[in-house]
Amino acid sequence: MVEIGEIGEHLRQEFAGDDAALQAALTSGPDVFLAWLVGFLRRTVGAKLAFVGEFSGEDRDRVRTLSVVSSEGPQPNFEYDLRGTPCARVGEHKTCVHSRGVAVEFPDDRMLADMGIESYAGVPLIDTGDHALGLAVLLGDEPMSAQVSQLALGLLELFRPRLEAVLSKRRVLRELQMAVEGTTDATSEGALNHLAGALAQAMRVRSVFVSEMVDPEGGRLRSLAMTIDSKAVDEIVYDMAGTPCEAVYSEGHAFYPRSVCSEFPGDSFLRGLHAESYAGVLFRDPDGAPIGHLALVHDRELTENPTEQSLFQIFAARVGAELQRRRAEHARIAAERRLLEGQKLESLGLMASGIAHDFNNMLVAILGNADLAHARVEPGSETHDLLGEIVTASRRAGDLSRELLLFSGQRARDMRPVDLNAIVRDTTGLIQVSISKRCRMNQALAERLPAIAADPSQLQRIAMNLITNASEAVGDAEGTISIGSGTRHCTRMELDSWGLGADLDEGEYVYLEVRDTGVGMNSETQRRIFDPFFSTKGQSRGLGLAALLGIVRAHGGAIQVESREGIGTAFTVYLPPVYCQGGGSRSGRDARSRDPWHRAGPRSRRRAVGASRRRRDARQGGIRDRASG
Repeated sequence: MVEIGEIGEHLRQEFAGDDAALQAALTSGPDVFLAWLVGFLRRTVGAKLAFVGEFSGEDRDRVRTLSVVSSEGPQPNFEYDLRGTPCARVGEHKTCVHSRGVAVEFPDDRMLADMGIESYAGVPLIDTGDHALGLAVLLGDEPMSAQVSQLALGLLELFRPRLEAVLSKRRVLRELQMAVEGTTDATSEGALNHLAGALAQAMRVRSVFVSEMVDPEGGRLRSLAMTIDSKAVDEIVYDMAGTPCEAVYSEGHAFYPRSVCSEFPGDSFLRGLHAESYAGVLFRDPDGAPIGHLALVHDRELTENPTEQSLFQIFAARVGAELQRRRAEHARIAAERRLLEGQKLESLGLMASGIAHDFNNMLVAILGNADLAHARVEPGSETHDLLGEIVTASRRAGDLSRELLLFSGQRARDMRPVDLNAIVRDTTGLIQVSISKRCRMNQALAERLPAIAADPSQLQRIAMNLITNASEAVGDAEGTISIGSGTRHCTRMELDSWGLGADLDEGEYVYLEVRDTGVGMNSETQRRIFDPFFSTKGQSRGLGLAALLGIVRAHGGAIQVESREGIGTAFTVYLPPVYCQGGGSRSGRDARSRDPWHRAGPRSRRRAVGASRRRRDARQGGIRDRASG
């Protein structure tokens, strides 16, 4: 073995005893250090060529040089394939020395033959996680004596730690640059996928994934980005119970360097990867609520490598920022959608209200005259029967007018404290006979429910509409309709995501939930279910859920819809309890403030109402005149 003192002597000769220059060379920046070291190695050993390179390519089967020095001085960097070269063994973490005849031993390596290379010495450069980073190589055009071989290996081993540190830092910076460049203009989903793939490649692990919480009460997570063995995986939804993700959400982070499958034997995902290790970190919003987490899984033990820990932390910070950006983007889109929906509902409500009032005014004339004529015609005659049909049809038209007023969201007139559970029990008793015998109806009504201020008939209509829709969704198949009630604290985020909830204050609400196991709805249907006259049953049968939305709006409430195709649908109506009435809306207005007529402004409202009254009085005067004539 070569002595350290001998190497020290070579260094002193290199700098002519100038210790300051030696220290400057050893502590210089990466590029300067590499250029000096490669030149020093070549000169000291008397090699024809020396270089330091890093592995590249998806399979790490190529070498890209970082510094090259020949007997003629510094040379341009180049890239070559490992296959058929002595460097291939070095890539397998093996130190390799060929004292003579290396070009004959590796005839496929044309560079050796072209340069007349006779001897070779190379050492692998490996990070602390046992990942191959690159190699340092000395090539001679003469056979290498045992003394020179020992000197070459001694020098390479002496500077190996510094070379490994340089290459590790280069890899980290390169991966970070790739991560930043790949997410600058990408969408949130695209950025997260890129970050997951880049982190998996940088840390050489089997799987990296980013997930968000979709059901805090049920503990269900959804993957936003996932890569397994360098391939992107489609979105999955999974329970975190019995997985290391549960520890992440309870502790804020989790690290299982070994035997993770033994810790979580019920985790099929870990078993499928033959996982040995796991690391995860939680992300929270500014209010401290969890919004998602980043995790990596590997089939080998994870070491507490400072470089890899730093790399993971840097990527985690980038993923956390991307999740925040994603939430902000979704919040903006949701706000725009609510604004457009609100404008649409307001416009339709104004139109419906105006049509209903004008239609009612015309019905006064039709029904009044028909009633008078019906009373004057002898019963039993054909004319009497025809007039009777006109009266009946006019009254049915009045029902349509009332539906239009419900859709417009005008405040119910018969508002009083109501027991929601009593309304539900009465409604289910009435509707039970019309539901398929193969459909079970379960009730889970909370005891001592706070009263709500409501119009009992309209509240009954809500319950009947939801139960009827649930029954039709189940159809002739066997299924279940679950009806529940209770109180719940609704957060600002939840209210903003529900229909009509943006104008309400965070707080306690009484709810009615109707859940079915029917066919469910796709996203396109869910977007249209509250449109007037929209139906999935082949033909429209009235305003449908649009009228229900108007009733909920008139009562100062909100409505939540959850549905999955093939699973079922749940409608939940939230209404403020009596003790919250008058303070339920964000601006302190009561439910009448959501009346489109109210929004039209007092002056325009007086003009509209005055015009309606004048038309009504003129028509009623005409009826009276004809009646008296």
